[in-house]
Amino acid sequence: MMGKAGNDYEILHMNKKNFVVKGKWSAPVPTCELVKCESLATPGGLYEPHLQLEEHNNSYGGRAVFSCAWGYRLMGPPGIECELNGNWSGPLPKCVPIQCPPPIIPVNGHLIQSEAAGMDGGRYAVGSSAVRVSRCPST
Repeated sequence: MMGKAGNDYEILHMNKKNFVVKGKWSAPVPTCELVKCESLATPGGLYEPHLQLEEHNNSYGGRAVFSCAWGYRLMGPPGIECELNGNWSGPLPKCVPIQCPPPIIPVNGHLIQSEAAGMDGGRYAVGSSAVRVSRCPST
């Protein structure tokens, strides 16, 4: 059985049928324990390699606030809260690469791709580069 023992605590081993027999309690004495969610600040706490923890308080009512590394955007809520049951209020957000469309090729020009890394389906990841070359028509 659980009860509330203050803002950040829960009562464990609370039993209304506790009684004294021969000078001893019939069940464990209730205790108050601080409610905490799993820490996200430990190594391996964030399974997403580009996800960054900006704020972290894993006590009941505390928040974890996230951001992404450069070149990535947050997909999901930017923060979650530690609930009374010791669980976070939702799943961790993910970081997805920011993709740019291919550059517009000018008339009489062509595209020289100087970096193929980061391309996905004809789109470019932030930080990748391409060079546009234009040629004027000969007269």
